[in-house]
This record gives sequence, structure tokens and C-alpha cells, in this order.
Amino acid sequence: MPAPSIDIVKSWVRIGDAFDTLLPMMIASATRLAGHETGQGDEHYITADMPEPVQQWVAANVAYWIENPEAASEKAAQPSPFLERLLDPYRVY
Repeated sequence: MPAPSIDIVKSWVRIGDAFDTLLPMMIASATRLAGHETGQGDEHYITADMPEPVQQWVAANVAYWIENPEAASEKAAQPSPFLERLLDPYRVY
């Protein structure tokens, strides 16, 4: 499965079309962050199939960044601390 679509993310956040130009960049950032967080490499989920829990993590983090813009402001985007366990089965140590 690829990264979650814009429509899936929009349904999670319950937003209209206001973020349509920003969402692809946010999804790509969350996808790279998922690869980094799991130790698979930043580009891993760009080219590899993405398991459903990782898709949920990506969509939920984009929603988190929209609802909490300070988490993705001047510094590197921070993942939601409430979602990190979704990635545990995919972590490489």
C-alpha cells in the first residue's frame, strides 16, 4: 500500500480544501519520518509498501500537525507522542 491519500488524511482531520496544496508535502514529510522512526531509512516507505498501521501513523501525525501547528513550526516536525507505539512492530534496532 502506498502512503495515505489526501482524501484519507482530510477525513481524519475533517478539513475542507484549504490545505490541498500543503497536504502532499505534509504526507511526504510524515512518510519520511516514519522510515526514520522505524530505523528503516528516510526513503524506505517512499518506495516500499506501507503497512496499514504505518499508514495510520502517517495520517494521524499529519492531523496532529494541523491541529497543533507548533509541533511542526520552526524546528523539525515532531511526531505525536501518543502514536509512537503504532510503529513498534516495524522498528529495526
